[in-house]
Amino acid sequence: AARRGNLHDKLRGPALLVSGMASSRNFRANTYPFRASSHFLYFVGRSMEGSALLFRDGKTLLYTHAPDAADALWHGPRPELSAVCAQLGFDEVRPLDRLSADVAELGDTLATLPTEDARSAAWLSALTGRQQQPGSGDDLRHEADQQLADAMIRLRLTHDAAAIEQLRHAARISAAAHRAGMAATRPG
Repeated sequence: AARRGNLHDKLRGPALLVSGMASSRNFRANTYPFRASSHFLYFVGRSMEGSALLFRDGKTLLYTHAPDAADALWHGPRPELSAVCAQLGFDEVRPLDRLSADVAELGDTLATLPTEDARSAAWLSALTGRQQQPGSGDDLRHEADQQLADAMIRLRLTHDAAAIEQLRHAARISAAAHRAGMAATRPG
């Protein structure tokens, strides 16, 4: 929540960040394990496929899949949106089917950053009404997108206390793994 507030302080208008979609292996239904985009993870702390963050009017709205009765059978039960809102400290969590209409209200003032994969870029293009090329973050043409990128760089250039603790935790685990590997290794 603090990270989201810090971005709001740097924004000049509304901004949209998407989590992305799982990449296919050899056909669409056979996907690699999903990992959300780094920016999405930075603000949410959870990998949620096909979800989006809308920074608007000092509030951050999370759009994600609403739970469905069939989820328990096919994917495991999904929490209610109100539970996700409370767990992650959002102003509001809305069903994903509301995203297009809410984004359409914002018009050309909306800033976004491109995704890395083609499927997510196509989804983002449809949402924003602007062509989004995958992996084109180094060539932003829209002024609002450039301002969002600058704000994101300023925000993420210095790690906050939570990120520093995560780095330290990863270093401790890596050191323990190396010690375990050395202890298990014998000559020959």
